[in-house]
Amino acid sequence: PDPTSRTISSSSWFGQMNHRLCACIYLGAAEAGLFDPPLRVLDTVDPSLVRPVIDVWKDFWLHDYTRIMEAAAGESNPKRLDALREELQQSVWRAHEYTIDRGLEDCMEQLRAMPVAEQRFGVGWCRMVHLLASVNWKTSLEALKHDGAGFLPSHVLDQAGMQKLQHAADQREWKTACAAQELASAPEAAVQASRAF
Repeated sequence: PDPTSRTISSSSWFGQMNHRLCACIYLGAAEAGLFDPPLRVLDTVDPSLVRPVIDVWKDFWLHDYTRIMEAAAGESNPKRLDALREELQQSVWRAHEYTIDRGLEDCMEQLRAMPVAEQRFGVGWCRMVHLLASVNWKTSLEALKHDGAGFLPSHVLDQAGMQKLQHAADQREWKTACAAQELASAPEAAVQASRAF
């Protein structure tokens, strides 16, 4: 794929996942009436695969987001405002988890086409989303500024990419890649148990 292209590659697993995590959220908001829908959508993804994701986000914007924002607008109690922020964050995570699960289910062919290390990173990344959701990790701009947005690998995780990361001066991408791959290798029961606390 052309890196200067303004479209999301349907042949790329990460492209498919990012389509669900960007375009589908945007289209859900447009369908919920938050703004005018785009005049044209260059959709390289099978619409039947992404429609359920768009619908989940549309429901989020129409119901949870609207209800919580309306409640917050009339609220002055700081504890109640914090509780509303927590509730909104939980709702965002539910929609996000659905999006990840649906993408993982729908895009197995693209996942299997990647180098093994890249596959393991992708599955570990999906599992990390579930772990972050289980603790209702804050994703506000303020929290991301404080905690950082992570250190996703900047190279394809084939043998050469892994070697570049391993020998880089800044080891944060290497550590992220290794941690995600270890999470992908963890038994499903262990992952589920860690989400249950």
